[in-house]
Amino acid sequence: FLTGVIGQKKMFKDIVPGLSHAIVFWGFLVVTLGTLELILSGIIPDFSWLFLGVPLYSALLTLQDIFYVLVLCAIVFFFYRRLVLKPDRLTPLSRHSAWDAYFILSLIAILMISSLTLTGSEFIINRQPWDIFKPFAAVTASLFQSLHLSPEDLKIISEISWWTHFLTVLLFFCYLPFSKHLHVVAAAPNVFFTSLNPRGRLNKLDLSDESQTEFGVGKIEDFSWKQLLDGYACTECGRCNEFCPTYNTAK
Repeated sequence: FLTGVIGQKKMFKDIVPGLSHAIVFWGFLVVTLGTLELILSGIIPDFSWLFLGVPLYSALLTLQDIFYVLVLCAIVFFFYRRLVLKPDRLTPLSRHSAWDAYFILSLIAILMISSLTLTGSEFIINRQPWDIFKPFAAVTASLFQSLHLSPEDLKIISEISWWTHFLTVLLFFCYLPFSKHLHVVAAAPNVFFTSLNPRGRLNKLDLSDESQTEFGVGKIEDFSWKQLLDGYACTECGRCNEFCPTYNTAK
């Protein structure tokens, strides 16, 4: 679990996409804390993780600020990979699969951009001592200053950014159960419950049991809970096709 999920070990078999995926995953962990703070601050005035202590809070804000840009760069690469490079294994399995990926990537991009515009505007209108640890917020703030925006304009940008981020998160969670990106939720427990038996080992069937009328899987109810979890964890990455002899012979 630690190496496969937290460390993203298997992703690095294909270094550039693997690193990009790892950045999005690690960024998801860090940015989620910022999103939670964002939502709670809308419910509880002046809420923040500052009670963790200034050093830890400053480190968290720095990581969030850096990952906003790193994740955005990874998303741009994923668009480029699907639209320009077009590896065979990413050939859409259905019309839904085709636009599903672009929709999710767009939502993630909106989350990162709204975070940058929010922190950039707040950098100017509500500057805090720990803001010196947010390099990209400072860059965004400089961009806003170069446009000679008034405090009122920056306040509007801050409000729009907050609501855009908040509503996008809600949309993401509502859409997730219907998307192949449900693996965001299912993959981690799926890896945790992975069997430690040798891969490919089959369970023996008792063919002498005359009370048993069905063998193997004939309907969904015949799958084990782990096999069903395998299905929910699938993100249609095409790796199985990449190593399938039948698929590779175009049959």
